[in-house]
Amino acid sequence: RIECYDISHLSGTDTVGSMIVFEKGIPKNKLYRKFKLRTVQGKPDDYKSMEEVLKRRFLKIAQDISHKDYKFKKARKKDNEFIQSNKQLDLKKTDGTYYIIEKDKKIKGFIANREFSKNVAELTNLFVIESERGNKVGYKLVKEAIKKTKPKRIYGFCKEQLKDYYFLFGFEEIKKIPKELEKRYKQCKKEIGKVIPIVYDKNKHKQDESFSKIPNLVIIDGGKGRLSSATKIFKE
Repeated sequence: RIECYDISHLSGTDTVGSMIVFEKGIPKNKLYRKFKLRTVQGKPDDYKSMEEVLKRRFLKIAQDISHKDYKFKKARKKDNEFIQSNKQLDLKKTDGTYYIIEKDKKIKGFIANREFSKNVAELTNLFVIESERGNKVGYKLVKEAIKKTKPKRIYGFCKEQLKDYYFLFGFEEIKKIPKELEKRYKQCKKEIGKVIPIVYDKNKHKQDESFSKIPNLVIIDGGKGRLSSATKIFKE
């Protein structure tokens, strides 16, 4: 399997990435994919665009390999002290359900989800211990929490500096907040300052046949600059 990547835009706008697939030397059109860039806005940046495309393409594969020793589970009573001492928001009785992630029987992080209706849920209080940050444990927590959440649209509020983090995962920024979350939005702004409302739509992120496979060769179009960007992502 060979995958080829390129970045294109229209006079600096509407930047997209493309993934072309060959298997045993034959083009597999049904496995081709187009990426609408989420983190690159305004003027085009081919290097950052290539980084985003490759992160979104290979992040899940990398996570599945690197997280095989981590266990995601519903929090127990004995975990409550750890959660209470580290959670960011004081949500009291409205916390919802907490989940933890463990490695070698030690808690490495946690997250909570709350379900309001068949269409509205919220992820909140994502926390990863300092020694595990950079290992994509937060992505594992978010991914598994989404699986456990029944509603199709899952909302959250994030700080400006974490926006790209969530965008790479598949969240999108929104302008209109569901009525069920208006009070929470005000609380978040009061407790942690400026926040951005985001949503993850399960209908847009169904399992993808093409993304489940690992290529034998990746070809990058664009010269040394883009190749350096690609190499950086694969090293990560």
